[in-house]
Amino acid sequence: MIVSDRGPKPDFHALFDAAPGRCLVLNPDLVIVAVTDAYLETTMTRREEVVGRHILEAFPENPGDTEGRNMQKIGLSIWRVLLTRTPDFLPAQKYDIRRPVAEGGAYEERYWNVYNAPVLSPDGQVAYVIHRVEDVTDAVCAVQEAESERQAADVMRTQLSDLELEVVRALHDASDRERIARDLHDLVIQRVFGVGMRLSSIVPSVDDRTAVKLREVVAELDAVISDIRTTIFDLQSPMAANRGLRSGVLALANDATDRLGFQARVQFNGPIDTVVDRERGDQLLAVLREALSNVIRHAHAESVDVNVAAGADLVLRVADDGVGMGDDPVDPAFKRPGTGLRNMQARAEGLGGTCTVGSRGPSGTVVEWRVPLSATTPATPTAAVPATKG
Repeated sequence: MIVSDRGPKPDFHALFDAAPGRCLVLNPDLVIVAVTDAYLETTMTRREEVVGRHILEAFPENPGDTEGRNMQKIGLSIWRVLLTRTPDFLPAQKYDIRRPVAEGGAYEERYWNVYNAPVLSPDGQVAYVIHRVEDVTDAVCAVQEAESERQAADVMRTQLSDLELEVVRALHDASDRERIARDLHDLVIQRVFGVGMRLSSIVPSVDDRTAVKLREVVAELDAVISDIRTTIFDLQSPMAANRGLRSGVLALANDATDRLGFQARVQFNGPIDTVVDRERGDQLLAVLREALSNVIRHAHAESVDVNVAAGADLVLRVADDGVGMGDDPVDPAFKRPGTGLRNMQARAEGLGGTCTVGSRGPSGTVVEWRVPLSATTPATPTAAVPATKG
């Protein structure tokens, strides 16, 4: 370092102590020889308590930490610096900090980004190791909270269609349906939306890998909100408790218009409202809801055709002109529709039917859900009648 000859020489020890970074200086025996004020403040310690002591003695591990091996990881990082004479980085290491004895001596959960860098002597050997830490506890806890919310949201989404059907079957009083729809909106959606907003707000302050994970979780929460809003629409519909299958299909198709960006084309073949019993009708509506949701989230489609036919079988066919299975430009690994397909297949198998998903040339996907009707159902459907909106 070149220092000006003009004026008094700077006190480098004082400059280091006052530096804004949270740093320790260790000798090759891992004894602390210097520490910044910022490090002391963050760890709730005093300089005379840590300087001259081994790092593990000055900052002992939390004996109640069941994960353990945290100091071992940090120690290995320092030894890599001593051996290779190159810097080493450890992201998001859990290492709890003990409060002063006067404040009870309890340990606080903390996570740190750890940077270890060598200071070389004139002969090229490591004379000191600068151990710098960055407190990332808030960001790590936010990711953990988001992961917990995402897991809860996954469970919620897989059960949502069944829950909606049970609610519709059980509730005949409009006020009860409105109350449940209001609770879903005011309590569930607002909570999920709030978590998403908090996660989005911390994306600029975290590293790239954490930011990618946060954005993935936010996208999952947005999908959950979309599914819950679909359920709210059905609960608030005046036909929710006792509507015909034809009306239910049209309602779902019309509700999807804003999110699709266009009106789905709907056709009916056969006496839909006459021969389809309530159980099969309810299951078909749940499958249609899932299929349209998949198109909205993943297909990037410009058109969707929905066909419902009642003959020897009850058949639902949903065809889009989107990217097709496994061709999602945002997530190439995605095999549309995934969990939704398993749900649709289970609904078909429970009624003795089948559900298949295939490609639609030249692009797009076709979902065909088929279950048998009663032996008295006419085998020949009537001519297709294009549906109108509303």
